Amino acid sequence: MESRSLILVADVPEGAEHIKRLLSTTHDLVMVHNLTAASRLVENVDFDGVIAGIHFDDCRMMELLKVVRKEPRYARRPFVVVRILPTELHPDMETNAKTMASVLGASGYVTIEDADGEPDADVGLRSLIVSLLKVSQPAEHR
Repeated sequence: MESRSLILVADVPEGAEHIKRLLSTTHDLVMVHNLTAASRLVENVDFDGVIAGIHFDDCRMMELLKVVRKEPRYARRPFVVVRILPTELHPDMETNAKTMASVLGASGYVTIEDADGEPDADVGLRSLIVSLLKVSQPAEHR
């Protein structure tokens, strides 16, 4: 039997619940809703990866990304940024968020629209997120 990855999920409660529905059958998930708690967990628990929603703690997911990347043991572990809740985000803001996430060392950025065209959007989202959780960081982000 394959071991289940331990994933930190940092998002607002509604986003975290959606991620839980998508991944709880295949991953062990620890949910957190604020930066202080997330930072403490990153320091004390050895997660296999992190998923952070853009709405996390008043949009502080980039701060969490910086905290995670400062920890040497997390240098090459996946950090996936998600926008899983429907929102009216200006296209330029979305582009800037994707760029910033990439520059700061995120493994990928997934939105609910990325699964459009799938017969079941949740299946598409699950597939995208799981594939990014399997990716380690490129050497330049070490």
